[in-house]
Amino acid sequence: MIEYLPRLWLVWIFPLLYVLFRIGWKFYRTYRLHHSGIKEIDHMRGSEFEAYLCWLFEQLGHKVINVGDTGDFGADLLTKYEGEEYVVQAKRYEANVGIEAVQQTVGARGYYETDKAICVTNSEYTRAAKRLAEANAVELWDRDRLIAEVNRVK
Repeated sequence: MIEYLPRLWLVWIFPLLYVLFRIGWKFYRTYRLHHSGIKEIDHMRGSEFEAYLCWLFEQLGHKVINVGDTGDFGADLLTKYEGEEYVVQAKRYEANVGIEAVQQTVGARGYYETDKAICVTNSEYTRAAKRLAEANAVELWDRDRLIAEVNRVK
């Protein structure tokens, strides 16, 4: 038994490292959530979320026009960044966002004739919405991406 003691620590070191990694990851995610203000975003009305996204995209270097209050044809924001024009659809939802949001974004890109399209939510996207977005080159910003972008500018 004594000859195995020097190697016995190998049996315990990997599970210990795994547990420490999981604890560290949980603290990191909690820190990101706390500093992102996502809880406040979750309680915004749709128009407040659009205004917040105007601010966020401006902080990211975009020139922004909010078209969400007019007959927007599926767009909430029109932006320009590094010579490319974007249409942005904002969806502040409690449930997962489905294909309708992606369809609206695709329609808005066609109507406004922009180079790119982004659909932003504080939630998640359904599998069907992800497939439709991929087929139509629509960039999806889910909850994690939104938190990352907010933390990037704060």
